[in-house]
Amino acid sequence: PDAVLARMRDEGVLCTVVDSEGRTNLLTLGWGLFGPHYHQQRPIMVIAITPRRYSFRFIESVPEFVIAA
Repeated sequence: PDAVLARMRDEGVLCTVVDSEGRTNLLTLGWGLFGPHYHQQRPIMVIAITPRRYSFRFIESVPEFVIAA
């Protein structure tokens, strides 16, 4: 989590989302929130996407995303 937050602050972090039809889209993240550790000590990252963004419907149809730091 610390490395991702530092990268987000200094350079930027990309988030990839895919909709139910397999189309992809990238978002640039300006902030994120890491939650408690679950299964196998992996942190959970929370992001927020406004409904006005193209990626919103992607994350609504497939509620998973990939972070590239």
